[in-house]
Amino acid sequence: MSSVDECRRWFDPRFGLRTLLVMVTVAGIAVAWWTDRRALESRLIELESELAVIRKAAAPSWGVEQLLGPPDVSAPGDNGAAWASATQDGQAEWLEVTFDKRVKPTVLAIHETHCPGAVVKVTAFDRAGRETVAWQGADPTPATSMAGVSLIPMKINFATNRVKIYLDSPAVPGWNEIDAVELRDSAGGKQWATAAEASSTYGSSINSNRPQQFRFVY
Repeated sequence: MSSVDECRRWFDPRFGLRTLLVMVTVAGIAVAWWTDRRALESRLIELESELAVIRKAAAPSWGVEQLLGPPDVSAPGDNGAAWASATQDGQAEWLEVTFDKRVKPTVLAIHETHCPGAVVKVTAFDRAGRETVAWQGADPTPATSMAGVSLIPMKINFATNRVKIYLDSPAVPGWNEIDAVELRDSAGGKQWATAAEASSTYGSSINSNRPQQFRFVY
């Protein structure tokens, strides 16, 4: 076959049409798959929030599982629908919360409902599990307030879905109760915690200081 015939074969309109049809079909399948996947992800997030409400209602009062999902404490004050540590002021405390999606965060919103003002540091974990300080300072909600939502600026340059909150509990008398934790990202997205662990919790049946944890199981 001559070089001219070879060129004509590659530029055959029938060959080009078949290739185009295949490409269009593959693209259509890819778009449909991506659309279905995004819809499924959105529905799973909705189900997580609905499940959080149900499980929080059945969970121990002041337990670590009370951190999950959207806030449900409607007024300031001591309330079993929020997390509380095992003792009022016995030790420094920490909370580790995980979210469904890994995102580039901008703000962590901590819903403090009783004796606020104890948050002193927030860290974030990368994919390798390395912990990095994202913020450190005085709690945006002062200890003189009855309650408040502390908006913590997350100053990190990597995506994360896991953060740790440190509280100087002895410095703020009383149980420093927290109802919910929300992660906001640079794309405008917002999500509530779907897993949590704490240094201690008043909700433990044996009032233990051992770390307590709760996680959704799909």
